[in-house]
Amino acid sequence: METIIFTVEVIGKILSNCFSLSSAVETGGILIGPKNNTKVITDIIPSTKYAERSRCTYNQSQKDVDELNIKLNELQNEGFDYKGDYHKHPSGMYYPSHLDMHTFNDVLND
Repeated sequence: METIIFTVEVIGKILSNCFSLSSAVETGGILIGPKNNTKVITDIIPSTKYAERSRCTYNQSQKDVDELNIKLNELQNEGFDYKGDYHKHPSGMYYPSHLDMHTFNDVLND
């Protein structure tokens, strides 16, 4: 199993983003790190107001993806790159949903 390093700052940003919304709402975003180190996560880009969120749904709409890509392109010019996604479920939901698994498959095949 690979070890991935998350900076203390990025853990704080993820927690802040996930719990700034109601605990009953799903949310997420993308993980960012240096291009020259595939095992370090140094920042996040939270999904925008265009993401679809509810008690049991989190979906990155096309407008949300477009906005995330604008921010990601800026960071890529500064030596950073996409490393993955993060996603928060509401309390009591401990496993990825069927839709989550489908999304994971799409991301990995893209």
